[in-house]
Amino acid sequence: MLTSKILRLSGTLLIAAALARAREDTSAESAKRGRTQFAETCGFCHGPDASGGAEGPNLIRSALVRHDRQGNLIARVIRDGRPQKGMPPVPLSDLQIADVVAFLHSRLEQADRTSPADARES
Repeated sequence: MLTSKILRLSGTLLIAAALARAREDTSAESAKRGRTQFAETCGFCHGPDASGGAEGPNLIRSALVRHDRQGNLIARVIRDGRPQKGMPPVPLSDLQIADVVAFLHSRLEQADRTSPADARES
């Protein structure tokens, strides 16, 4: 139990470090890499722009994505998956996860700018 908590904390710290490194890049560069990574590993279910697909939900309308701060929620879902909902764990590096997080956050910001009322209904 304690070992599990320590491993989770270590993983969170590693992701925070990767996110800090991604912030050193321009967020546009990180989001661009994240878009590519997302399309390769997540797009077949969630759609290439995260607005939903045949199997996966629209992540732009997701409360988890909206409440995420620097990958604290999204990273866990990517790493652990959501087996009860049919999502397997995705084996990405910390930097790849940070880039996907940057992409999802950029998509959320874009959705809020283009249709704020629709984006916040969820």
